Amino acid sequence: GGLLILFFKPFVVGDYVNAQGEEGFVKKIDIFCTYLQTFDNKIVILPNGTLAGNKIINLTALDERRVDIFVGISYEDDFKKVEGILIDLALSDSRVLKDPAPIVRILSYADSSINLTLRAWCKTPEYWDVHHFLSSSLKSVFDKSNISIPYPQRDLHVYNHQV
Repeated sequence: GGLLILFFKPFVVGDYVNAQGEEGFVKKIDIFCTYLQTFDNKIVILPNGTLAGNKIINLTALDERRVDIFVGISYEDDFKKVEGILIDLALSDSRVLKDPAPIVRILSYADSSINLTLRAWCKTPEYWDVHHFLSSSLKSVFDKSNISIPYPQRDLHVYNHQV
């Protein structure tokens, strides 16, 4: 496994990977093990034999990465208005790429909301900063535009049946 990893190089030291249920920055690759440093500063040691035989997701291998922000809106809200607000929010961040352009798509019609995703592209090293900006700005932008973010609710009907 170690030889396969060293020969095919699915990742290099410094890459951010997800493998075997673990996620972190590759700190060291040797013949028997790969060492990951997690965001909370732990070292995870993965045996190369099992690592080479399983799925490896290299999150930093490419120059650009898509940021997906998920949000629900009320059935009473105007989708086209919300779409414009979300696109404008994305484009207000200079780190969001113009090509490919940000898009908004309906994911599902749920019990309490219409679930949407805002998809915007950025340079890979800026992924988490863009994700945080979009996530943290969304609520205030919606509040200013009178767009509600619904929460699960249940209607209860009480009937008075007299026998």
